[in-house]
Amino acid sequence: MSSLKWVALAVIPVLAAWGIFNLVQDRKNADPEGPAAVATPSPTRASPTAAVSPTATVSPAASPVPTVSPSPSPTKKATGKVQVLNGTAVQGRALKVKARLEGAGYDVVATAPAARSYDKTTIFYQPGFEQMAKDIAALLGVGVVQAAPQNLDKQIPVTVVVGADYKD
Repeated sequence: MSSLKWVALAVIPVLAAWGIFNLVQDRKNADPEGPAAVATPSPTRASPTAAVSPTATVSPAASPVPTVSPSPSPTKKATGKVQVLNGTAVQGRALKVKARLEGAGYDVVATAPAARSYDKTTIFYQPGFEQMAKDIAALLGVGVVQAAPQNLDKQIPVTVVVGADYKD
């Protein structure tokens, strides 16, 4: 067996263990009420013709009525957990996207290689986080926004898979 295969056989279990460790850590640190406790409603993903509603925020004043504000502007800091996966062969691409998202106020909880290559940057969202995914697509200037498949961690509201279309 070639030395490259031996290296691959040694690296794969290490990456798997790292991924499991991060997943366990994320779940330990996760909000016990889950993403449903965040006050960022958005249209349901089942209705592609639904109108997009702006993000609602609760005013710190005594009024229990939420106030409606526009989507985050460049001066407003964003919030929310995000993971970034590199779906390209370009080393460090996920780290560059991580830095960009953190600069905008997002909490990037993990970066890792994607399971496969992506031609287009894809931003997957959990129920209730479609607007956050759209805001990230706007920030990156690229991205297809889609509902998250079942295999993605439900505790991470948005997963960005960097595709070949992303330019630094």
